[in-house]
Amino acid sequence: MFVITAYDLTGKPLVGIQTTYEEETQMKRRNRFPKGWNEARVREVLEHYESQTEEEAVAEDEAAFRRRDQTVMVVPKGLVPTITKLITREETVAARARCDKALDRAG
Repeated sequence: MFVITAYDLTGKPLVGIQTTYEEETQMKRRNRFPKGWNEARVREVLEHYESQTEEEAVAEDEAAFRRRDQTVMVVPKGLVPTITKLITREETVAARARCDKALDRAG
């Protein structure tokens, strides 16, 4: 499991910034969601973290550190996309292997 904790997410829309149609089109293209995610899920996650008290956030972080089935590491921000891709690739390989194994048993 990969845990990212973020703070100070206000969720307030930017006001007073005008964009051209071309800029808006580019932003829409960049705002694609990862597989399994959509705007509603993002809003739900934002609501969860924005409504947390500081004590609840600390308790959630501490619980993540105590889990024995995962590791928490500090890495440079620039490496997060690469690490995320690596995790996704490994999960995909593992899922394919499970599928192949199930097909072998069935056939």
